Amino acid sequence: MIQPDKVLVENLKHGDDRAFKIVFDHYFIRLFHYAFHLIGCNEDARDLVQISFIKLWENKENLLPNTNIESYLYTITRNACLDFIKHMKIKEQYQRLNQSAAKAALNDNSDDVTDYIYEAELNLQIQNAIQELPLQRRRIFEMSRFDGMKYQEIADNLGISIKTVETQISRALVYIKNKLKHFL
Repeated sequence: MIQPDKVLVENLKHGDDRAFKIVFDHYFIRLFHYAFHLIGCNEDARDLVQISFIKLWENKENLLPNTNIESYLYTITRNACLDFIKHMKIKEQYQRLNQSAAKAALNDNSDDVTDYIYEAELNLQIQNAIQELPLQRRRIFEMSRFDGMKYQEIADNLGISIKTVETQISRALVYIKNKLKHFL
């Protein structure tokens, strides 16, 4: 049986792992179905719900005594899903632009076709490296590089510290650079 929200909030604020487990066990499946309904992918829905619980834990000290845990988690999950959908749309637009540019370059019959093919392959390698990043790190990196968000905006949006944003972007860049060593 789930405890009243006031008790759970108070216990969460004090870092009680058992309270977190109670909340996780009670809401995970519901939030998963909600996220799946919004984005339509099991794996991504599961990742986004897990990120929602991570945000709950990371922001536990900021919970107000009258916080409705269920509403709070649904809001976090909804925002994570909307951010994910927005990112996927940007990614699709980027891929369409690349495909259009490839067709134009091939129709051009110029000497630049080789350069274009090299650049397209490099872009593909970069995209593959980005997709291999852990979900949270990838999300932070893409918000910075593709959405043009400043570190503070990313930190505020995700409810994390600016230092975490800096660290995650630094790690993403090191990983991408290492993945591209053979290509460059």
